Amino acid sequence: KRQDILDMALVGKTRIHHIYLNITTRYIGRSPFPPSLHHSIDVKARDFGFKIPQEKEREEKGKYAPCRVECPAGVNVDDFLYLIAQRKFKEALELVRLSYPFPGVCGRICTHPCEQICERGKVDEPISIRAAHRFLADFEGSSEREKASPVPLKKNTPIAVVGSGPAGLACAYDLINSGYPVTVFEAQARAGGMMRYGIPEYRLPKRILDDEIRFIEELGVVINTDTPIKSLKDIFDQEYKAVFLATGTWKSQQLNVPGEESPGVMKALDLLREVNSGAQVSLSGNVAVVGGGSVAVDAARMAKRLGAQEVHLLCLESDDLACKDRMPAQDLEIEQAREEGVIIHPSLGVGAIVSENSRVSAVETIGCVSVYDDQGRFAPQFSKEPAPTVAVETVIVAIGQRAEEGLFPDLARTPAGVIRVDENTYETNVPGVFAGGDGAGGPANVIQAVRAGKEAAISIELYLAGKDIKGDRPKPLKAVEEIPKEGVKKEARQMAAELALDQRKGVDEVELGFEEAQVISESIRCLHCAVFAQKEASDEKEAHGWGIKIAPGAYVHCLPIEAGFVGADNVGVLIAEAPYNQDSMELIIDIGTNGEIILGNKDRLISASCATGPAFEGAQLRFGMRAAPGAIEKIEIDKETKEVRFKVIDESRWNTEMKPEEIKAKGICGSGIIDAIPQLFLAGVIDKSGKFNKTLEHPRLRFSGDQYEYVIAWAQETSIGQDVVVCQDDIRAIQLGKSAMYAGSRILMETLGIEKVDKVILAGAFGSYIDKISAAVLGMFPDCDPKNVYSVGNAAGDGARMALLNVDKRREADEYARKVEYIELTLSPKFEKMFAHSMWIPHMKDAFPNLQEFLPPKK
Repeated sequence: KRQDILDMALVGKTRIHHIYLNITTRYIGRSPFPPSLHHSIDVKARDFGFKIPQEKEREEKGKYAPCRVECPAGVNVDDFLYLIAQRKFKEALELVRLSYPFPGVCGRICTHPCEQICERGKVDEPISIRAAHRFLADFEGSSEREKASPVPLKKNTPIAVVGSGPAGLACAYDLINSGYPVTVFEAQARAGGMMRYGIPEYRLPKRILDDEIRFIEELGVVINTDTPIKSLKDIFDQEYKAVFLATGTWKSQQLNVPGEESPGVMKALDLLREVNSGAQVSLSGNVAVVGGGSVAVDAARMAKRLGAQEVHLLCLESDDLACKDRMPAQDLEIEQAREEGVIIHPSLGVGAIVSENSRVSAVETIGCVSVYDDQGRFAPQFSKEPAPTVAVETVIVAIGQRAEEGLFPDLARTPAGVIRVDENTYETNVPGVFAGGDGAGGPANVIQAVRAGKEAAISIELYLAGKDIKGDRPKPLKAVEEIPKEGVKKEARQMAAELALDQRKGVDEVELGFEEAQVISESIRCLHCAVFAQKEASDEKEAHGWGIKIAPGAYVHCLPIEAGFVGADNVGVLIAEAPYNQDSMELIIDIGTNGEIILGNKDRLISASCATGPAFEGAQLRFGMRAAPGAIEKIEIDKETKEVRFKVIDESRWNTEMKPEEIKAKGICGSGIIDAIPQLFLAGVIDKSGKFNKTLEHPRLRFSGDQYEYVIAWAQETSIGQDVVVCQDDIRAIQLGKSAMYAGSRILMETLGIEKVDKVILAGAFGSYIDKISAAVLGMFPDCDPKNVYSVGNAAGDGARMALLNVDKRREADEYARKVEYIELTLSPKFEKMFAHSMWIPHMKDAFPNLQEFLPPKK
């Protein structure tokens, strides 16, 4: 269905060029860096605002990655995975914390709806997004965390939050970051709500929770524990202007079956709260846990750790995790419970609890044939067939919680007893009062509670500003609908290690998290769906036309990029030179203001970006100019006489073969300056450090203004009426550029563990004109046999043309842009030292055996 070549052909006599672009501009000048465009993109020409009559208004499409849209906290997943892939863990964590304060908590216990919708799952398996969150928190926690800076309070309207669970703390976090003074009231002795008292230590270590609560407090949120709030009057009498109620659901539901009041029957939440509060609890004999959710599974696994011989989990739901009546607990929780010896009895309800001698002795069960009706409502249907009786000494009930009765009588409630709120704004029937979390929506999970807190924070801000809480709130994000997957090869999902079964006896954490190499490999698997966002029709109308004459049906094809500073032009070089097909170790340098380097072969490819500056292209030099007629492009200096001969562009003769008035030199272009400095060095005019030899007496060497300079062309040889010179500042500018390039190459070589390269390929706009010996003597790249140094010119343009005409090359671009590993040079502790050593000509310490015949003898 792709008409790329046909559409281009239909243009007829119109001159066509492949348009070679990076199109994402929304990150220019901002941090973090743009997401890695690991896919090429086909977009019709009119989507770029070309001056073409519009055919019809196009339907608005989504702009955000599906994972970000699905995440209740709205975490910018594709960007933080990009930063992880570049080993920018601190920046990735900062990005996550723009959305919520719980990377360590949710990195362990989140139900990760983002992974369920991950587009990578349509290729092989979803990205382990939750594990990546955890890695960032653990990485920061591996050393002493830097204390957060308090947020300046810009507003004078104090806000109260009742309850310090995930909903309350998420709301407080967003409000403090907006500059509001926020106080949290917590009835328990410690903050954290159900995260602290309802989740076992082996799933959520309390040190992780404590640190993330402490982070919120460091920002300026005040948390008052042991401070129960019973009425709204208690809050408003303290002059709070708005309140968010996040009181949770702390009362356990009843089974309502005979024998439920027998000794030996307990509630799961009571058991977990005792254990998490530090009480000494032990169990013995056989234990039955009733329920199929996460709390039930937690209670069953805890019972094993507390000494139970057998643990039987009885649930109405099916253990077929693909059916509509499946257990609500997460797949991994169920798997780990089974590994630890929990016996799961699916599709069974409790008929009665049997006691003997005033103690529980068994549970009589009844078969459950369905749990939910056709509308998805809880409506269990039971069988009349006989069901087993399970002999146990203890029964733990975990079938849900309900809100405490009698609190906040002014608020309207649902038939289930929770606070009635607007499902989008979380408003109650009382102005200025908002509610969320389990106490308003019924029992859910941590990340859903976070969402409620964040949405309530938006509503509170709008309410205090006197705005329309519904009409003025941000529009929901809309996901990109079409994510191409051509060329995406299957890669195994990384799996975090787990504690050995024989060690799962106490509170030690079971899931051990990713190693650094694992999280990087997993992040690289991300497809970065957001880069496929399409512009709205209104954008097309307002876009400034480029005036390119192109058929309306033609496609612009955008090659992918490798990383933030390694763009589509480098991918063009990559597919043009194809080092991924070679056995030899190849170093490819795309010379420009931003030098881009590729090193590797068919086994592994890495890349880097180095700030070489514009001097190589003739810019910012005293007499620098672009490669145009009159530019000096070739220079030789006699080692004995120190005299200069040169050629200018569009003239095959040397200046010494012409009359002075015929030469008409205007300045020096990039290839000329790359000749000039090595020639000055070899002639003894400058030393290895690039400084002029002040003891040399020669009419071309002189001191002018505040620095030394050397005359390349006398005024009578120029068309500008003045001498063309190379000054000390020019030499230093070239040294800075070549040092960045050389040091970058050496960092890449160390990364691959190699001492030499087999081939050096010089690319760039003027690559074909660079003298390879001059470049080598200057020290632009590590030592290599000159026979294996090649100048290939505009390889990026070559790759663009190849991609335009060859669909297979586009697939290669997609595949290898994803495979190339980007190395951030500035993160290497050796970079500065290598850079300093590389300032020398050709280098302070490195040997150049292949250049011995060209270099002056060592003194």
